[in-house]
Amino acid sequence: MRAPQPAISSVIIIALMGGTTAIAALLVVNAAGSLAGPANSLPVWLALIRGMVCVAGAVGMVLRRSWGYWLATAGLVMIAASKCLMMLREGLQWNASVWTLVALFLALEAATRVLGWLDDDDAPQVEGKTIVHDYLNASMSAEHYLDKMVKESPRQAVNNLNLAMKSKKDHVRSGAARRLAAMGTASALPGCLKALASDDYFVRKEAMGGIKTALEGTVDDGFRLGVFAPLAAFLFMEPSTGMLHPEVPSLLLTLDREKAILLLQNESLLTIDSEWLPAILDALIAAEALPDLGKIRSLLSDMESGKCELWHPELAHAAILRALTAAKAPEAEAVLRRVIQEKPTLADKASEMLLGLHGIQPIDVYCKLIDRVEDSGIDSLDEVDRLQNETKTDVPGLDTLLHFYLLEHSDSFTCGACRRKSASKSAM
Repeated sequence: MRAPQPAISSVIIIALMGGTTAIAALLVVNAAGSLAGPANSLPVWLALIRGMVCVAGAVGMVLRRSWGYWLATAGLVMIAASKCLMMLREGLQWNASVWTLVALFLALEAATRVLGWLDDDDAPQVEGKTIVHDYLNASMSAEHYLDKMVKESPRQAVNNLNLAMKSKKDHVRSGAARRLAAMGTASALPGCLKALASDDYFVRKEAMGGIKTALEGTVDDGFRLGVFAPLAAFLFMEPSTGMLHPEVPSLLLTLDREKAILLLQNESLLTIDSEWLPAILDALIAAEALPDLGKIRSLLSDMESGKCELWHPELAHAAILRALTAAKAPEAEAVLRRVIQEKPTLADKASEMLLGLHGIQPIDVYCKLIDRVEDSGIDSLDEVDRLQNETKTDVPGLDTLLHFYLLEHSDSFTCGACRRKSASKSAM
């Protein structure tokens, strides 16, 4: 089992310390001329052992063996202890102090690194080799190691990522799930399915993000077919269990458009009590595959009658309004104006939809208001009626959005005007 990669500078210093200690002991032995002489007493032999242990430890660290770290730690601790004893007998010496501090520092580093590695659940083994990271090694994060692992070992990447999925650390499992799914290959499918079935919300979310990335390129047909059913199953799970992932409908449409449209237009999903309704309608709008206008009107009628029992009914209400607007319903403008007047929480969204009916972007309104601040000051924004009268005849539907922005976002207009003035001054 290979240990983490050591710092080269640490290995060199440990080898030098051990080597000089051992050589000094051997010189004493050589000067005495006899292995049994008084010079070769216990302290000399201990010094020789300390030095040899450090050298052996340095060699083991280079070979990335755990015993190398342990030997280096033991040798360094012995060197530090001998220097401390020497200073107790002979007094404080700067060179002995330096040796002691360096030895203790390196011993602590070696011990911390190997202990952290042994306790690291993110270092699974493949054929006896560590394939994920050691947190205490250099300056590499989990993301960096996972990317490096996939890049350097593409043939083993699937096996390695599957092993990384067993980590106890959430962000490592999530990163591995995303990379597995992003491969879009049949060999990565089992790991991707395991990630989608995970109890961890973020592992599932990252796996879906990986599937989206894979679909932007070339995907194996087996992978495309294999992930469709597990993703579709989310639509029929109880959202309270944490299974609500808004990206699911759009992923299904990308995987198999015809099959997904039939599924997403299912009557059991298109109800105002479905937590999935906003995500489904938005996905169908983006795919230009809206349900028939009669169904949209029925949803709107149920919503306005107060039948919706969701925690945040305004999300479903806004999605229904977006669908009504996208369907170009004749009554869309009248409905939006009524919502602006009666539903303050939906006024901003309804105003933007109203502008969209007339092909106007909200950013254009924002810029128009900033121009007003630049020309007449922030006080001019209080003159709501006058500003509405000036713009209403030129831009149909603009008055409602202006009204909302004027009342709710006057501070942002001031900041925006200041930024634009600063930018113009810088340009000059």
